[in-house]
Amino acid sequence: MKVDACSPDRSHCECSVAVVMEQKKAIDLARELEQVAIFWFDGKRFWILAAIVEADPVMLPRNS
Repeated sequence: MKVDACSPDRSHCECSVAVVMEQKKAIDLARELEQVAIFWFDGKRFWILAAIVEADPVMLPRNS
């Protein structure tokens, strides 16, 4: 499914896709495609997960 991934103020958007797959496979695919991070939905919340960088997961929405 095609989706747009946008910043909260919509000043930056990227065309993206949504797929159903295991988290590890999704991160492996992101690394293969040289993506810095992915959005991940755990069934309740969205997260930003690092792919080619070292970073802690970020739960969305972020607190201001």
